[in-house]
Amino acid sequence: LPMEKASLKLNTSLIIDGQKTLVQADNSNALFKLFVNKEQSWHAENTFPGIRNVESIAAPLAKEGKILIHVKDSPKLFCSKWENNRLSYPSPWPSNEKTPKDQVILKLARTAGVTWWVTRNGKDLELHTWPMDQKEVNSALFKGIGDKVEDVNWLGGTRIIYRKKNKQELLLSQLHEEHVVTEELSKLKKASLNEFSFVVNSKKQTQALRLVGGIITWLNDKLDPIDQINLPNSIKIRAYVQIDDQEAYALDQTGRN
Repeated sequence: LPMEKASLKLNTSLIIDGQKTLVQADNSNALFKLFVNKEQSWHAENTFPGIRNVESIAAPLAKEGKILIHVKDSPKLFCSKWENNRLSYPSPWPSNEKTPKDQVILKLARTAGVTWWVTRNGKDLELHTWPMDQKEVNSALFKGIGDKVEDVNWLGGTRIIYRKKNKQELLLSQLHEEHVVTEELSKLKKASLNEFSFVVNSKKQTQALRLVGGIITWLNDKLDPIDQINLPNSIKIRAYVQIDDQEAYALDQTGRN
């Protein structure tokens, strides 16, 4: 793609007027750049005014033409909409809700078709999920675990993995009937949160995975390894996408295969 210094966190895909569209947030120039898929290739289409200090963007598949924006140090998300043949200038979202003064947005992303974000409010964390087949956002409150949390990742359902400031250990928390169950993952001291993700099978069950060192490792509910995927001839995996229960795509480290 014709992009310089592209970051995956600053890109999101969506459908605009029936066309597959990729939107990139350009922090240097405070712009949103649009690329459309025509004749089986991507083309630069247009640019619209944006804002600086964007941490990540994600387009909810449940709401065509809407882009959510995580801005550094902002207590709430911003939103841009496709209307009147252009992207609107980003504005705080939701506009009709009061935001606690100490609220912090920790993460905004889209995984397995679900747009999600995590907020920290005092000592509580709240996970917000917006599946592609729902009009409303789901919320799950993790009481009492948010103090000093600085990074977080979602592992499907009501499971989150996170790290606290000045700590090496990762923590895994999940909700059981509104009660938070937390486990310290001492075996994953130096692991990066970005190594973890999950897939959803045909039974709507989530399966956690970790991509590190070019190898996919499947994980159980306690994030212990249970299986691996290796490419032939010691070729390392750069990226992995699950298509269905029987098929997946893997990109090798060179990016050519």
